[in-house]
Amino acid sequence: MQVVEETIRLANISPMLYRVALRDVEYRGYTIPEGWKVIVWIRSLHVDPKYYDDPLSFNPDRWDKAAKLGTYQVFGGGERICAGNMLARLQLTIMLHHLSCGYKYSLNFQTFINSTCVQLFSVIIHPLYFFFTGSIYFFQMGVVES
Repeated sequence: MQVVEETIRLANISPMLYRVALRDVEYRGYTIPEGWKVIVWIRSLHVDPKYYDDPLSFNPDRWDKAAKLGTYQVFGGGERICAGNMLARLQLTIMLHHLSCGYKYSLNFQTFINSTCVQLFSVIIHPLYFFFTGSIYFFQMGVVES
């Protein structure tokens, strides 16, 4: 379950929440008037070094202990928490199971030199079951300083 929680923390489908101020609110020296629409950028919570050590790295072991209250808001919170949060976790668990058990992975590195040096890193996914045909390719491009 730690892998699922870390995956959701880093790749949350909803990076923000929309709310309306029900009354005037004082926040860090600013007044948010009643009726104003507010965007809560929850993605900033999940990558803030104040709350998570090395926040941009994938580290499921960080879930050995619970997150600080209010710093893990992937499905909202309180009365407005997402009703499908457990379903989403279950679906992600099933998908990760099939990705880890149903495929063989190989790495491919290629370098193309034009005006700059660009390295192409690809992960080739080969299905292990007979009802799949072909391979799935995921690419990540990065510019390498020369």
